[in-house]
Amino acid sequence: MRQSWYPSGSLTFGLEAERATRTNDDWVRGDVANTLSYLFTGEDFRNYYEADRIGLFLRRTETARWGPILELAWEKARSLAAEDHFVLFGDDASSTNPAIDPGEIASVRLGAEWSRRTPSSGMSAAGSVEI
Repeated sequence: MRQSWYPSGSLTFGLEAERATRTNDDWVRGDVANTLSYLFTGEDFRNYYEADRIGLFLRRTETARWGPILELAWEKARSLAAEDHFVLFGDDASSTNPAIDPGEIASVRLGAEWSRRTPSSGMSAAGSVEI
């Protein structure tokens, strides 16, 4: 869920909230390759966890040339149990999904961004610090 407000033509602020299934293992295989591998052979090379996240943000609008970056976020993560899923070939028994250390993360991100667009080109730059 995302709710945004536009107090001026160059700034937007709002609230974000989500519940998502996440993985830190997407570097092993891309989304398409991993999905097809699991569908056809039952091999999933990722471990998953569930996370709830809420955040507040202040950013520039797409039409503004420059603007601030301010984001406040909080996330709580927990383990997901492995489940059985349908596969075309291979064993459809559930694969292991190791437990994670449950925890909470709070962060603050500060920075600025700039962009310029012309009919034939575009440039953008951003810098930020996250704590």
